Amino acid sequence: LGADSWAKDSPAYNYLERSPVRVAILPGVNKTAQPGATIVLDKAWEQALKQADFEVVSADRVMTYVAARGMMLSELASRKVGELGTDLKVDLLLKTEILKWETSTASARANTTVEVMARLVETTTGAIVWEHHWVYQEVSANEGIGKYIDAALDTATDNASRMAQRAVMKMSADKL
Repeated sequence: LGADSWAKDSPAYNYLERSPVRVAILPGVNKTAQPGATIVLDKAWEQALKQADFEVVSADRVMTYVAARGMMLSELASRKVGELGTDLKVDLLLKTEILKWETSTASARANTTVEVMARLVETTTGAIVWEHHWVYQEVSANEGIGKYIDAALDTATDNASRMAQRAVMKMSADKL
């Protein structure tokens, strides 16, 4: 990822010219029944951003910031982007919304779907400098009873977690 991947008039351009660019990962908004989905996805984002040479303020550190101010996590969305940027000392905020996170097994096939909306927001202007809505699906045909049993024993979170991690790494390599 570099400044050359953004238009010269993009709010992100000047930030991506300098090094290091600091990004805070806001804890993901989870609209699924899988309580661990945000933790897994936030960690995957953290790893992908660090590999892309960003300086990262993890979702865990953002949660510590929220708790230290006596706020509820749900109040984070109502904070002004500029205030968050100043308080966390970052250039960009990564906001994610997990829309779907599920695995189903039917007749020797595991069907896994992860759907996420992600945005990078520049903290000085509040401009969305990158946005991506992705749905990642994986269907695995399990041959033989052993593979079927293994797939059936996998929990939805474990299977979706592995898939989400692969998707974030692929997407960050392709899109960021």
